[in-house]
Amino acid sequence: MITVPGTGRVEGSPDVVRVRLVASTLRPAAADALAATEVAAAAVRSALSGHGVTGADAASGPFRLTAEQTWTEREGLRVTGYRCDHGIRAVVRDVPALGRVLADVLAAGGDDVRVDAVDADVEDDADLRVRARELAWADALDRATRLAALAGRELGAVATVTEGAGETPGPPQPLAVAKLAAAPAGDVSLLPGDVAVVVVLTVQWELG
Repeated sequence: MITVPGTGRVEGSPDVVRVRLVASTLRPAAADALAATEVAAAAVRSALSGHGVTGADAASGPFRLTAEQTWTEREGLRVTGYRCDHGIRAVVRDVPALGRVLADVLAAGGDDVRVDAVDADVEDDADLRVRARELAWADALDRATRLAALAGRELGAVATVTEGAGETPGPPQPLAVAKLAAAPAGDVSLLPGDVAVVVVLTVQWELG
C-alpha cells in the first residue's frame, strides 16, 4: 500500500462581504444601556438599509446585557455600570460599495458602534470546490506515481480516498473603530482580495 496527500487550491473573486457589527454602550443603569444600544443599532440598520442591506442580510447577532464590576479590598465587589451589546451580521452584496457602506454605518452609529470583522466570501463555492478537488486528485496521483517508481513498483487499484478541507487564507483583520472613525466623511479603504478554496485528498493505492 502507498498513501499520499494531494492538495488543490482555486481562487475566486468574492461576491459577498460579511461584516460583524456591534452596537455597544456602557451606562450606570441597565435600562439606560439597553435604550442607548438600541438607538445605535437602529442607526446602523438605517444606514445599512440605505444600501439595500435589509432582512436576513442584516440579521441580529449575539445580544448581551451584563454588569461591569470592579473589586477593591476596601469595598469588595461592586457594580460600576451596565454594558449592552447588540450584534448585527451584515451581508454586503455590492462588493465595490463596501467602503461607502462601512463609512455610512460608522458615521450613523458613532462611537457606540464597532466593527468586529470583515470577511470576503464566495457565497456559492461549489464550482471552485469541484476544480480544487480535481487538482487535489491530480496532485495525489502524481505524488503516488513518483513514489511507486522510486520503489520500483506500479500503482494498483485505489483502496481508499478521504477528503478534508485545507487551510485557507484568513479574512481581513478586524478593523479598529478609531481607524475607521478617523475619516467618517469618506469611504473606508478596503479592497477584498480573492477567496481561496482548498481541498485535500488523502488517497491510498495498492501496489502492483
